[in-house]
Amino acid sequence: VSFNDAYKEWRNCARRYDRESIIYGIIDALGEPSPNLETELAKAPWLALLMVKWVCQDKILDRRHSPPISRAQLDDLRQRLWELPDRLSARDRDGRPFRLFMRQLIRPQLGFQRSLTRSFAREAALLANQPENYSLRKLFKAKTGIDVQEFIDLSLATFVAIAGGKRVIHDSWFTPLSTHYAENVISCFKSNVARTIPELVFFCRSLPDANRKIASENFEFPGV
Repeated sequence: VSFNDAYKEWRNCARRYDRESIIYGIIDALGEPSPNLETELAKAPWLALLMVKWVCQDKILDRRHSPPISRAQLDDLRQRLWELPDRLSARDRDGRPFRLFMRQLIRPQLGFQRSLTRSFAREAALLANQPENYSLRKLFKAKTGIDVQEFIDLSLATFVAIAGGKRVIHDSWFTPLSTHYAENVISCFKSNVARTIPELVFFCRSLPDANRKIASENFEFPGV
């Protein structure tokens, strides 16, 4: 079985269900509490998010009015994706050294094994140390609509919510900051770190090679 054939089989199965129900089902599944990191990684979050990317890129789902997916059906879809690499031709599978396979599998895991710390803002902090007229800092503001220092401050406020176990961050969370930041700054920040379903679809379709599916996507850290 070629990768293209295996992917099409998975895609046709996913097309039976409503896109939004798949996306929200994945969010709920990944948000379920886990007793330890091992259990959390067993969810294979990189593959769950690959499902989100693929269903967003599938334009056929734009025109379909399919029934919502159930949890059992979602788990089956996730299992099918997990097993997809093993369904490739024997030459592709058996010719791959075990060490290489493990390196491929570990690669997307590493990002999810990092503990939640303020180091997530490290790159932004380095940029904030540059003069305001620094080319990359100006480019950051042009792309996001806010200065990098404003991004750091609002990111830390969001970090506090996430570290406190909040899965949904309401607009009221940022109300105390409204005396220091204009409403358009807070609005720009939120639009940069969160996406509506149409915005998520647009983002996934704007990725390089969005119309080309390759086997290595099963071992990539997700971009969604």
